[in-house]
Amino acid sequence: MAKVPFQMTPTEQLRVGSAPQMSATDVRPMDDTVTDDIQRSSKAFNQFAQIAKTIQLEKDDAKSKELSNEYQTRALEIENSYLTLEQGNAVAQVGTGDDGQPIFAYDQKINELNALKEEIAGKAENKNQLAIFNEKAAASLYSSTNRMSKHSLAEQTKYANTNALADINNTVIEASLSVDDFNLGQDSEYVKNLVALDVKIKNYAEQKGLNFDGDSKGSEKDSESYINLRNGFLNEVHDSAIEKLMQGNEYRKVKEYLDWNEKNGTISSAQLNKHMKTVTLAIKKENSEDIVESIISSKDLNTNDGNA
Repeated sequence: MAKVPFQMTPTEQLRVGSAPQMSATDVRPMDDTVTDDIQRSSKAFNQFAQIAKTIQLEKDDAKSKELSNEYQTRALEIENSYLTLEQGNAVAQVGTGDDGQPIFAYDQKINELNALKEEIAGKAENKNQLAIFNEKAAASLYSSTNRMSKHSLAEQTKYANTNALADINNTVIEASLSVDDFNLGQDSEYVKNLVALDVKIKNYAEQKGLNFDGDSKGSEKDSESYINLRNGFLNEVHDSAIEKLMQGNEYRKVKEYLDWNEKNGTISSAQLNKHMKTVTLAIKKENSEDIVESIISSKDLNTNDGNA
């Protein structure tokens, strides 16, 4: 005969219709350790990449500065080698290009600066270094070019003035040496030289910005500066020309020379008065000597007649 298991009646009665009476406070979800590891690894990688990028940027900056310093040092040497050149040397032709065009001293130095820039740019290790160097070198090249071009223009002006003055002075000498034929009119070499001198003085005055009657600015009156410049050169002509005539004792020709230049407006009042006094005294002295000589000759003649 089968036995029924012993059952005990629960002491806690279940209340029908009441809320569930079992608690889940001891249930805990599983930790996601894989996702955390990935996030930590990603953050570490980003930090490492940022550090590596910063190091590379610092290296690029240091390298570009090194290249820029090298360029600037060597560029200044090239620039200074040009800035020490003066007048003709600063504007001289130093060669001919492949296209047959002349190469001047200024062009040569600019070519050297560009070649130096290309040479040093080739030492850059990456595009970033090259970009930084190019920016700094371009600024330095611009400054050098600016200073050199100003020097070139200044020396070119000096050179032109020097040549103009030399040409004028040569004409002054030629005019004074040709004084003997001043009274031959338009065929006179002296007159031709004097006309050429006038043209050269006016051209020089234009370069210097001096106003004179008939200049390119439409002036109708000679400025004081122009008058002083013109008279200065003409005075040199007259001093040398009159000295030449006086050495030959051609006092009366000197007087005629002064009258001719006064009539043509090519001698200043001060210069005219100075030489007129000199030649007048010389003529008086010559006349006195002639009178004395005439008296002596007359006495000698009378003495000879008495002896006869």
